[in-house]
Amino acid sequence: MQDLLYRAGFPATRWGWLGFLAAVALGTVATATATGVEAVLLAGLILLSWVINLATLRWPARWRLICHVAAWVVLYRAVLPERPWYVVVPAALLLAGAVIWEQERRVAERLAG
Repeated sequence: MQDLLYRAGFPATRWGWLGFLAAVALGTVATATATGVEAVLLAGLILLSWVINLATLRWPARWRLICHVAAWVVLYRAVLPERPWYVVVPAALLLAGAVIWEQERRVAERLAG
């Protein structure tokens, strides 16, 4: 399981996980406060995006990109339903691209080492 989480782009150390989860908690609370969205709903949507990340890990990069972008669009629409969905696509592409880039880098690192 640890190898799967590492390949998915999650932290590899205990301190990394603590920092990662603290940053996610802070971001979730700040976003919920700024938008008025219930923090539990937002946390659930973020958890759903993590599950999608793990579930699609073995898919080709192009399909992972599509799934990540779709997940972020759904998350955005849940947080800010009054704004058009296409506004978030550039940011979703950057986020998804960064996640997939890191996943591919880690896979290549494991294969090389």
